[in-house]
Order: sequence, then structure tokens, then C-alpha cells
Amino acid sequence: MQLPSYDQTDTSLSVNFSLEGEIVFRREGANAVLKVKFKNAYCIGFDRIIDAVGGIRTVLTISPEQVWLNDIEFYNRWPLN
Repeated sequence: MQLPSYDQTDTSLSVNFSLEGEIVFRREGANAVLKVKFKNAYCIGFDRIIDAVGGIRTVLTISPEQVWLNDIEFYNRWPLN
């Protein structure tokens, strides 16, 4: 696992910076895959937890305008200002 640099983290946490991407969850020895794709998302929470036994865990909370779970789309329909 590769963690983003702190410069990238600072940029992605900016209020004016929207994210677009995809996260793929795989289980070892299983064929089932969960793919989460998002568009026009803003980071609303970030936490990095370091545990001597469990390693490093990053928790990223995003609020996307559009999100797909595998091929099922959910559109938030944000109000226009």
C-alpha cells in the first residue's frame, strides 16, 4: 500500500479542490470485488492512525456528487447556488 505524500493530502483537503477517482476492494482468495467510483467529491474528513501492531490506517471521508457501487449509480442532485 502506498500512502499519498503530505503535499497531496493538503491539496485534497482544500475546500476548493474536488476529487474524482475509484477504489477497488478485493478479498484474498475470493472472486467478489467491490468497486467504488466517485465524481466531483469533496473531502470532509481525514484521519491517519498509526498503530505499532496494526500499521498505518487512513480514514478518508468524502462527499461525492455522483458515486457508483459496482455499476449502480447514485446521484446526489446537489442544489445549484
